[in-house]
Amino acid sequence: MRPGHPWLNLNPFEVLQLHCDPVPSPEEVTKRFRRLSIKIHPDKNQDDYRAPMAFDYLNKAYKMLVDDESRSMCERLVEAAREDLDDFVRGLKQRAEREGRTHVPEEEPEFRRPLLHTRVSKLFAKLHNEKSRLEAKDAEERKRQREMELTAESKRRKREEFEQTWDAKRDVRVSSWRNWSQTKLSSKATRKPPRTDGVPDSS
Repeated sequence: MRPGHPWLNLNPFEVLQLHCDPVPSPEEVTKRFRRLSIKIHPDKNQDDYRAPMAFDYLNKAYKMLVDDESRSMCERLVEAAREDLDDFVRGLKQRAEREGRTHVPEEEPEFRRPLLHTRVSKLFAKLHNEKSRLEAKDAEERKRQREMELTAESKRRKREEFEQTWDAKRDVRVSSWRNWSQTKLSSKATRKPPRTDGVPDSS
C-alpha cells in the first residue's frame, strides 16, 4: 500500500506486492493475501490509523484477482500495457538504429518490469476514474429524473386540489348565477314601458 500514491493502490498487483507479467495464478494470489493479511490486520495494528484502510485495499485487490470476471479484466489491462510498452521500446530501438547504437536498456527485464508495472498502474487508475465518472453521471441522471418526477407529482396534486375546490364551490357559483338572473328579471319587470301616443314621458 502506498499512502502517498493513492492511484497505485488501485493496482491489485501493487497492493499484493506481486509482479503482473506473467499474471500470478489464483493460488499465488491467495498465498500472498494470507501472508499480508496477517501482517497488516487492524487487530494487530491498533495503533496505526492506516491499518483499516490498508486492509480494505488488500481485500479488494485479492477479490479482483481471484474472481473470474475481474481477473479477466486485469489480464486484459496487463496485455494492453504490454502492447503499449512494446510500441515504446520499438520506437526507442528505431531511434537507436538511426543514431548508430545497438543497445536499448529498456529491452532488458530489470528495466522493462518497472516500466510495465507503471503502465499497468496508470491503466487501473484510468479505469477507476472512468468508472467514477460514469457513476457520477448516472447519479446525476437519477437525480434529474427524480426532480422531474417530483415536479410532475406537484403539478398533479395542484390540479387535483383545483378540481376539488372547483367542485366544492359549484353550488355557490350556481346560487350566485341564479340570484343574478333573478335580479335582472325583476329589474325588467318593474321598468315602465315606453309611451306610444307621442306624448313625452313626464318621468
